[in-house]
Amino acid sequence: RLHSKFQSPHNALRLHGLWTSLLILTGTFELLADMFVFVTWAAYALGAIGILIWRYRHPEWIRPYKIWGHPITTLLFVTFSLFYLGATVYNDVQQFNQGIQPVINSLFGVLICLLGLSWMKISMKGFYQEIVIHLNITPSLKERNRKLTLQS
Repeated sequence: RLHSKFQSPHNALRLHGLWTSLLILTGTFELLADMFVFVTWAAYALGAIGILIWRYRHPEWIRPYKIWGHPITTLLFVTFSLFYLGATVYNDVQQFNQGIQPVINSLFGVLICLLGLSWMKISMKGFYQEIVIHLNITPSLKERNRKLTLQS
């Protein structure tokens, strides 16, 4: 739910603040940092993969910005990101097996994100349709890009 005055997801912010405070107070800030870094790099990798797919499937669409050295630099970034993510999971599993860590930090971070997405899907059911209807947004990205292509 959005806050009536500030239009922010106040329940999610409270839950996030509570979870972060709990991790900091229990001395597991390293766990928080490990989860954050892993999930952030996963998002970077997925974003770069999305750019590759988008530009491959729709070469006719207008490009709002150029990527220097694309697709080589993008492929290098995806390769590095996937290597980093794999090495992190491998290292976390090794440390868990040796009893150094109580959980596999990277996979725990992914689990929390998946739980958050599930929670969001349940709690926001119908919310996006209301926004589309209220703002009169055309949900078709293909139609928008077709119009931009025709204009240029």
